[in-house]
Amino acid sequence: MPPDASAPPPRQLPLPYALPTALPPPPPPVPCWTRPEQVWRSLPPEVQQQIRQTWLRVLREAITDGCKR
Repeated sequence: MPPDASAPPPRQLPLPYALPTALPPPPPPVPCWTRPEQVWRSLPPEVQQQIRQTWLRVLREAITDGCKR
């Protein structure tokens, strides 16, 4: 059934939160990088040793594989 033509037009209900008139400024940029030396020094000695051993194993495998070709 169509709405009555004499009825007032529907009214939009107000939103529960008022929209801000101006947005706050964005935060200042923060440097997103750290020097590799700082990262390395921050690692415990055990982790540094594990990394050294892993790199050494990878290098040995690469050299061995390269000699086979």
